[in-house]
Amino acid sequence: LLANTQHLQPSPEVLRQYSRAQQVSRMGDQGEQFAALVRQICQDVVNKAAYLSWLQHLRPEVISDVGVREGLMKDCLFMIQEQHQEFLAPVLSEGTLRFAALVAAFFQPEMPGMLFLEEVENGIHPSRLRLMMELLRTQAAKGQTQIMVSTHSPALLAWVQEAEYAHTFFCQRDEETGESRIRPLTAIPEFKQAIKHRSLAELITEGWLETLP
Repeated sequence: LLANTQHLQPSPEVLRQYSRAQQVSRMGDQGEQFAALVRQICQDVVNKAAYLSWLQHLRPEVISDVGVREGLMKDCLFMIQEQHQEFLAPVLSEGTLRFAALVAAFFQPEMPGMLFLEEVENGIHPSRLRLMMELLRTQAAKGQTQIMVSTHSPALLAWVQEAEYAHTFFCQRDEETGESRIRPLTAIPEFKQAIKHRSLAELITEGWLETLP
């Protein structure tokens, strides 16, 4: 299982580059060959419609199309269309690029057994973090790939549902031994009482979990 793991942390700098590959099974860990993957997605009508739908939720009533623009050497660059105007990857915001890459990851021809996404909130506007959670929740429900996400964002954790507490883990460094302690929220006795009075986002913001023995 660990051998079939993808650790994806898309870099806007990489996502803004041309892709030279004609076919890809997966993106690179920093988003290498992102545009080539999008080209493959757009070659399938059903996949393109599903991919475009997620992007349109990110920017409602703005994005009308998605695809790539090819260079002289058949390399390609990611593109979105707003009404009748095209915007290529180099001028798109980091948040738009990262979200587009994370969504594209779920359309990879060769899906990993485990997909690890580090700090998915980076560059994403707080108002769109609910959409990110819905994306992760929808894809995890398919059961094809186990999805693991790390975050420091109270805004993202605000959208964690009660049924998900059992597989939401708090990671803490033991100051005496230097070891990492990883506990599901439901294994913390004080948590069940605390969550009745304050939200998970508030508990994180206030540092409440960090005070536990």
